[in-house]
Amino acid sequence: MFAKQATLNMSSLSRRRTVLVPHQGPFQETMEIWQKEWEVGETRRIIFNIIPNVKTRPIPWRREEIIFFFTGHGPFGAYLKRFNLASSPYCSCGGVGSSLHYDTECLLPESWHFKRTEPQLENLWFQRVAANQLSKNKIFNTIRFIHTNGKLFAPD
Repeated sequence: MFAKQATLNMSSLSRRRTVLVPHQGPFQETMEIWQKEWEVGETRRIIFNIIPNVKTRPIPWRREEIIFFFTGHGPFGAYLKRFNLASSPYCSCGGVGSSLHYDTECLLPESWHFKRTEPQLENLWFQRVAANQLSKNKIFNTIRFIHTNGKLFAPD
């Protein structure tokens, strides 16, 4: 519709100008739109609970920390079973093979364990783990251990 108006009435459209508020440039407007979309979005809620505000600066996390631990997408039985890449969602110790299981309950990577929190405090717990460098190192070491010793975790 606008293209048709532009071709038929070029002079009136060329006089229209966008008025920007001086203290709000296009960057600020874009950030506000992005923040609103992030707040009302329906996906990636785990990450939203950890990082509620959008930023243009990269977050100092290694890829494995975000993708594998916080989302649960990684070399875990429960995740692999969803795609029929594992025969069972369980760990060899009998628990459900999730990222939280390996980092809080499983005996195999016990040297990198976290103390498990109550379910109602889980979002706060994730935020604190994400903000702590020692915790991020534990996550990285656990994931590396699972990658190099994957057969130990298979229930078969």
